[in-house]
Amino acid sequence: MRRKTVYPAHPIGGDVAGNLLKIKAIVRELHLGGTVQPVAPYIADCDGILDANVPGERALGIASGHEYFLRGMIDQVWLYGPKISTGMHHEVLFAWDLGIPVIAKTSETTRDLLKMLIARDPYDMRKAVSAYLRRTGPIPLDDLRRWWWKQSPAEAMVINKMIGERQLKYHGEGLIWAG
Repeated sequence: MRRKTVYPAHPIGGDVAGNLLKIKAIVRELHLGGTVQPVAPYIADCDGILDANVPGERALGIASGHEYFLRGMIDQVWLYGPKISTGMHHEVLFAWDLGIPVIAKTSETTRDLLKMLIARDPYDMRKAVSAYLRRTGPIPLDDLRRWWWKQSPAEAMVINKMIGERQLKYHGEGLIWAG
């Protein structure tokens, strides 16, 4: 049986050495889990081969990663870390353009990904949220709901209305599309 090929995205900038250690730990965990095949070509690009501070070298590293997407080698993009960084943002948009599912693996990346979905189609938040939930299944609610109420009570009310209309429902610790 062919394992799903996953591109684990994580912020790199700032503490590059520390973030590379986190990325390597994520890739190791995915390898040892045995259910997916992680592909993270940027580890080699960032680990002393290319310099992200030199624009031409950074562009070369990004193009190298895009090749894996363009050749159909990536089944899904999984988002890790405390936020969706600028580089991750571009990877998400690139994956969406190619029809590759993007799945947030932390409450922070879930929040940021839903913000990206809403920004992509601000006039139809219901469509954006429901499309994401159909693709990914349950999402964590704890931090997400608190964040939503603080950032946008109007959007939080739309989510609660969708739950009331049974378009969304609770499942364990997450929220899933019920339509």
